[in-house]
Amino acid sequence: MWYFEDAENGYINIRNKWKQSEYIHIEYGSPAVGEIEAGWFSAQWKRFKF
Repeated sequence: MWYFEDAENGYINIRNKWKQSEYIHIEYGSPAVGEIEAGWFSAQWKRFKF
């Protein structure tokens, strides 16, 4: 299970509920799950309404 937490400038981070140090990121190109460093833009996502 994942939940959204506020990041910078209106973006969000997607964090794992059970492994709280793991986030979804694209630091190495493809989507991956793992620990991130503060300020990684590759772990920041924008929510859009359709």
